[in-house]
Amino acid sequence: WALAGCVGNFGETLQRGYVLQEGTLEQIPIGATQEQVLIVLGTPSTVATVSGEAFYYISQKTERTAAFLPHRVIDQRVVAVYFDKDRRVARLAEPY
Repeated sequence: WALAGCVGNFGETLQRGYVLQEGTLEQIPIGATQEQVLIVLGTPSTVATVSGEAFYYISQKTERTAAFLPHRVIDQRVVAVYFDKDRRVARLAEPY
């Protein structure tokens, strides 16, 4: 028996995690409360409490070119919102 297949035009792209809409970060001024951040951005992907508190919103875009291949990351975005001791926004950071 021989197996024959046609790969054809297979292409799959997946978006995972938080998708930041354009103009959203402008709605979060320095000094905003954590509650305001949660209302605008929603639940963070992860929270850090090591040196102060920070919310991280992470998104990842992956693709694969054939059904049998694993997805590979083609884009990743991390937005960090850092808070001061009063739980107000101290700064926003988007490394990329």
